[in-house]
Amino acid sequence: MTDEPSQDEPIKLARHMALAIVAPVVMLIIMGGALAWQVSRMSEAAHWVSHTNEVIAKFIELRMRLSDKESSLRGYLLSGDPTHRETFDATIPQSSLEEAKTLTRDNVTQQTRLHEIEAAYTRWEAEATGAITARARDDADALRRRTALFRSIRTQISEAVNEERTLLAKRERDNADVDRTANYWFLGLIGLAAASIAFVSRRQLGVVSKAFGSMVSSERAAKMASRKQEWIQRGEATVSAM
Repeated sequence: MTDEPSQDEPIKLARHMALAIVAPVVMLIIMGGALAWQVSRMSEAAHWVSHTNEVIAKFIELRMRLSDKESSLRGYLLSGDPTHRETFDATIPQSSLEEAKTLTRDNVTQQTRLHEIEAAYTRWEAEATGAITARARDDADALRRRTALFRSIRTQISEAVNEERTLLAKRERDNADVDRTANYWFLGLIGLAAASIAFVSRRQLGVVSKAFGSMVSSERAAKMASRKQEWIQRGEATVSAM
């Protein structure tokens, strides 16, 4: 019997060639997904750092506006200068207060503190408006009430800022940890992907080379057998003709 090339050889060869091409692509897709996840974590960590800085800035802005309001009140009560009255009327801390509420809507403690600040400011503003109306008759008791209210407001804002700064320090540490982890992941995935692709490609290319060599050998053997068979048949025909 002559060795016929197996009909399965081309199929096996095509399968191994496809695997040699697809495997690296799949690994690259997996690596890309892992890196995208890490980038998402980095982005989220950076967002919270930026958000906390924004909250701190808003509390400081609120404190400055309240201080301007209180300073203009004192200036007007002491001097009667209408410029101080204009500054008092033009300074509106409520906008900063509402923005601070929006920024801290995920923080129950800060929301409670801001509502307390708002309530104290409402009472202080009522006292301040009354003092302006009756400037000449402003007494020591009214001054003490306004001072106590404003001191409580400043204390609440200072506590809010301190809480946010503590949170900021934690989030900055978390952000640094995520960055380091992302770097390790990136380097590790690059190394793993390179090693895996090299291993799979080398293995599959070796199998492809072996399968192709086997096909060539089988084809060559089949051709040799066919030629031998033709030579024998021609010989038999020659002998029969004699």
